[in-house]
Amino acid sequence: MVPQTEKKNSGFLGGVFTAFLAILLVYIVQQRSDNTTQQQLLKQQTQRIEELKKQVQEISKTPDEKAAFPDYFVATEEFEKIVLSENHKSYVDSSGDVHGRISKKLKMNGKIARGYLLVEAITNKNTPLTVYDSIYTILGFDGGHLYRSESLETPQSTGSLLLYPLRDIPYLTNVPYDEKKTPSNANWTETLNKNQVYVFQSFLSSRVGGTIKRLWIAYECDEETPECELEVVE
Repeated sequence: MVPQTEKKNSGFLGGVFTAFLAILLVYIVQQRSDNTTQQQLLKQQTQRIEELKKQVQEISKTPDEKAAFPDYFVATEEFEKIVLSENHKSYVDSSGDVHGRISKKLKMNGKIARGYLLVEAITNKNTPLTVYDSIYTILGFDGGHLYRSESLETPQSTGSLLLYPLRDIPYLTNVPYDEKKTPSNANWTETLNKNQVYVFQSFLSSRVGGTIKRLWIAYECDEETPECELEVVE
């Protein structure tokens, strides 16, 4: 027969063990609940950060800035665009050979009313283009080294951000690039509206080399051909 004292001790120890298990279970449940709460909070914080990023991007495009660069915002936000190249490496070696030439065949279906050529480039030294660098761009037989000082106004960029109306693209036919020279002018609106296939070419005329970050043609269709389209053909 088990003494009463031992029974009491056994009951007491059993109670303590049961209480310990209960506390442990509550702790585990609480920890899981805390982890779930933390995950939810982390998800909410991530969503909030993304919302703030969008707000900052919108703030950067204030009405004042849009008023200061109206052509840029029309070209990038309102017009249709065809992306001819992005983040493309290019240079000219000491022998005069072009590396990284962009070449596309373009055809306009319908008529363009208005349009822009947008080019953004940066040297391999992470600087805007210098007097020793230029962007060569030609459509058919019309074009050359883009004349940077006659670019339309654009927002600040780490490189050279250039914007031209398609009807009036200023260029120099020869290097070295020199803004004391008088540029010629190309009317690509007129050229594209002939609805023929033209070869478009571009490269960075630079020994240092660099990257053509963006090369777009943005356009608005004529009222008579509202479904016009500029396309790359094989």
